[in-house]
Amino acid sequence: MKFTHFNKQIPLIMEKGRDGFYVVECPLFDGCYTQGKTIDEALHNIKEVIELIIGEKKSAFTLSRC
Repeated sequence: MKFTHFNKQIPLIMEKGRDGFYVVECPLFDGCYTQGKTIDEALHNIKEVIELIIGEKKSAFTLSRC
């Protein structure tokens, strides 16, 4: 499964947990995982997490260049 962010495909791994929740992980970023009661909710949540991580990395890069 893949998620597209700014025309770049980002790999995702999804599985259904024993508790019935869907767990989604993005192997490109350490600690980038989330869950949801439905597949749609889990995908929505991982998109938010990826966007936050990318935003933080951009901010850190900008600050390090100052």
